[in-house]
Amino acid sequence: MPAVPILMLPLLLLSSSLVRAEGEPFVTLSEAEERAATRAASVTVAQLAERAAEARVLQAKSAFYPSLSASTSVLVWNDAMEVSFIDSGSSSTGTLDCTLFAAPDNVLCYTLQGMIEGFSTPIEVRKQVTTSSSVRVVEPLTGLLTAREAVGAARDQADAASHGVDQAIHEARYQAADAWYLSLEAEKQQEIGRAQVKGLEARVAIAQVGMDAGVGTKNDLLQVQLALAQARQSIIQSELLTRMAWGRLGLATGTDGTPVRPAPTEDPGLRANPGTEDALVERALSHRPDLAALTAQAAAAEASARMLEIGRYPQVSAMGIYTHTTGSSFMSEPDSGYLGATADWTIWAWGRQKQGLAAAHLVADQLQAQLRGARSGVRLEVHNRLLTLEAARAALDVADTAIGQAEENVRILEKRQEAGTATMADLLDADTALVRARTNQSNTRFEGHRAEIALERAVGVPLWSKESP
Repeated sequence: MPAVPILMLPLLLLSSSLVRAEGEPFVTLSEAEERAATRAASVTVAQLAERAAEARVLQAKSAFYPSLSASTSVLVWNDAMEVSFIDSGSSSTGTLDCTLFAAPDNVLCYTLQGMIEGFSTPIEVRKQVTTSSSVRVVEPLTGLLTAREAVGAARDQADAASHGVDQAIHEARYQAADAWYLSLEAEKQQEIGRAQVKGLEARVAIAQVGMDAGVGTKNDLLQVQLALAQARQSIIQSELLTRMAWGRLGLATGTDGTPVRPAPTEDPGLRANPGTEDALVERALSHRPDLAALTAQAAAAEASARMLEIGRYPQVSAMGIYTHTTGSSFMSEPDSGYLGATADWTIWAWGRQKQGLAAAHLVADQLQAQLRGARSGVRLEVHNRLLTLEAARAALDVADTAIGQAEENVRILEKRQEAGTATMADLLDADTALVRARTNQSNTRFEGHRAEIALERAVGVPLWSKESP
């Protein structure tokens, strides 16, 4: 086995890994966008935020309903408490001898005797263990106004979270499409490089035959071999960039970074503008999910400020309490309850409420200012994306023309080199110019496609049919 230079080992390993990467799964542009819309981590995070916002709406709605609370207390005393009105052991209270009285006077005597015995019997007024259980129902009447604003603010936040999901999906689709075109561009560069290597290999063979026949020089052969070596090195670099682009595409489509390849497709060319700049700006202002989310956040901030304003009013609440008591029965009812109302008004709180309200209004004003700035930014973004797309179309026309000129230049120099009026260096320069022209054409085409999807991102809605990439 021939020895392999140490410096060539990384290139050989890279080449073998790139060969294995040829088996990576393919994905079309529409498939890449759909996978990103359902699998991207940013979309999952936005969906969880939306669910949390919806839960806060239900939480805010609960403020409309009365609160119900229950409490129980248990007391264990040292001993039970008893009371008697006549001390049976006192000398002043003896037993009446009703036999000394004849009827009917003895009837009154016996009655008095029974009363004396009853008052002298101890009465338990408190047991050793007493319990008290209460149920309390409170309906904050002023709080109904606060609850209305709280529900409105929570709904606005839920709307903002819903638009946040739309924005995450929109952004994920754009990132996937951008990575798809970058991968396709990298593969095209690799294809151009391989074509260059193939052409140079043919030129090496021709130069070798010419030198053997005595019509060529060793210098011509060395120049072509050097150009071939440089082209092969460029191929290795382009293969590395291609592999990295596949990994980015896989990550954009919701994988863990596993490489995914763009499916081969026919390029339909750059498409015409989908409308005037004014029309596209209006569509962007109406459909951009990030603007909609910011609008909802501003509305929520205003509702929160109104809620704090209501908090400065007297807080009136209706109240009902029912209590059941055991273990203490002397001159008390075991069951009791009442209905009433309470009013609580914080007259002075050292400016806390006033400053809190002022801060809430400032937050609302800040979001409104942010919204105005974002709308201005959208107008500029749409304008710039249109300019970029128009420039890409113009550049592509120039690049297409340059391809024909470079090919004709190579054909002429091949004839001249065969006739001996041009050197091999001149021919190789023409080959390099042709490769540059093809590379520039490829770059310009894919920059135009990326400008198209960037314009869609700026407007916030699809602008062209997805049947063609």
